[in-house]
Amino acid sequence: MTPPQSENPTAATHRTDRRHIVYLTNELPNQEYDTVLYTGFLMIRGLLAAGYDITVVHLRMQGMSVATEETRVRWLSELQRMRVRVMVEPLVSGPPPPKSGLQHLTRPLRKILAPRIEDQFYLLGDSERVAKLVGSLEPDIAIYWGNFQTIAACLGIAKQHFIAIVPEPPHLPEWFRIRPPHATWAFRFSPLFWRQTLAIHIRRKLSLRMLRKCPEVWCTVDHLTAWFQRSGIAHCQHVRNIVPDWGGTDWPAKRANATPTKRLKIVLMGAVSGTSTLAGLYFLARNLLPCLDAEFMGKFEIHICGGGTLPPNLQHQFDRPGVFVRGFVEDIVAELLSCDVFLAPTPIKLGSRVRIAYTWSVGCCVISHSANAYGLVEMKDGHNALLASNGADMARAIIRSHEDPELRARLQQNGRETFERYYSEAATVNKITVKIEHALEANRNSPNVRVL
Repeated sequence: MTPPQSENPTAATHRTDRRHIVYLTNELPNQEYDTVLYTGFLMIRGLLAAGYDITVVHLRMQGMSVATEETRVRWLSELQRMRVRVMVEPLVSGPPPPKSGLQHLTRPLRKILAPRIEDQFYLLGDSERVAKLVGSLEPDIAIYWGNFQTIAACLGIAKQHFIAIVPEPPHLPEWFRIRPPHATWAFRFSPLFWRQTLAIHIRRKLSLRMLRKCPEVWCTVDHLTAWFQRSGIAHCQHVRNIVPDWGGTDWPAKRANATPTKRLKIVLMGAVSGTSTLAGLYFLARNLLPCLDAEFMGKFEIHICGGGTLPPNLQHQFDRPGVFVRGFVEDIVAELLSCDVFLAPTPIKLGSRVRIAYTWSVGCCVISHSANAYGLVEMKDGHNALLASNGADMARAIIRSHEDPELRARLQQNGRETFERYYSEAATVNKITVKIEHALEANRNSPNVRVL
């Protein structure tokens, strides 16, 4: 076993009598970045308040950092101030090297006929080392929240002591990527389509096989929780993300003080290369913009906020008056406070549009494609958002919200109340703590085995 590298050398290393949780992560939990990392930070803070000892094990993947070393030091200092022990364990396994000779021909066939977890999730090679590290910490329970690749590195942890928290399965974005609007209908007749379809089927099969090895699985997407259950992960439970309160209780005053724009300001938010965001941008360009032009020409401006690079064909369609491709925006809260409409045009049922809950916290008037209600069941048409399934209806919803101030105010208020009731720290942390208590109780009633 590689000796664990402590990022907190002054922290106590002895086992206490308090209940001990090991929280595994690919990046340090913090309040500055990413829904998963923010939710993890607030969950840790809530568990500390409930009387747990916490050790964060940073399973560091080479070349996969989302932060500079300076930023990571700041995140580490905040965890240290909370008296959280932090350790780092590099993940070193990589994809298998190419084979030569006869194996060059037989391995691809074997991967199709008898696929193994490590074929797709190569970090399984780190599982023994990670299990020994976690076992040496003697936790009452271990939790990992993040991507499926790293779940493979955690599979050696004793079954009675491990919770995997997951978003959508990795095959699902790939499935949408080979269908419209990302690909043409004609692509279905190409050999590449069928090769990719087979690869997606295998990845789906191996993802489910891997989750069946986890004693407890939580999913952050409501309708996908049900899908996991139907697919053989009967023990899968739903847990909500925790969303930061960007608006605060004085959100109406902040909106009133925001600098107004001359035209109706519509804001979109999200990394533009992501599968769901990109699908929404195709819908915006092909379905919504022509309808807005026909009924509201010159009276609106659209701000596309998010890092990444647009495909050339989309960039060309957005190279026009009234559409601003902003890239990464440092102060996204200011953009949301000053907008008249937050638009979520994603037309595919992929994951959960948690960004809508973020915008509810600042009192945005949300107009969304109806597909997003599958992943955000709290969103109701006419209550906290206006929903539409085609470009013409969405354009009319935007105009209606502009012409009816009372409707807009009601959507904003109800959206804020939905955030407070379902996604705020006060509404969610205690529910997560209760789930962990139930898991701990189940562990106390099971054999005390630490490492497989």
